Amino acid sequence: MPVKEVKFGRVFVVRLLRWGNNENHSYLWGTYTTYGKALKEAKIAMTMRAGKYDAEIYESYLDQGLMKIYRVIHWGDFDPTKYDFCESKTDK
Repeated sequence: MPVKEVKFGRVFVVRLLRWGNNENHSYLWGTYTTYGKALKEAKIAMTMRAGKYDAEIYESYLDQGLMKIYRVIHWGDFDPTKYDFCESKTDK
């Protein structure tokens, strides 16, 4: 799989936390070029894990060591039944 070059240095990192606690099992889910992609993937990951994980979205810039929290998403923050995970541009 070829690596996609990022034009701008801004990236969004999704981290999943079991039961919303970083002292329990937690891991990085992925890195995305836009906040919208990161949010969608965070919601998909949370739903796939049946609400056992909350998500944190971090904002960072390439070649910098610092990340700041952009948004924390708790399972109760959204209704997964109203979110179309399979929506494609060809369906519209």
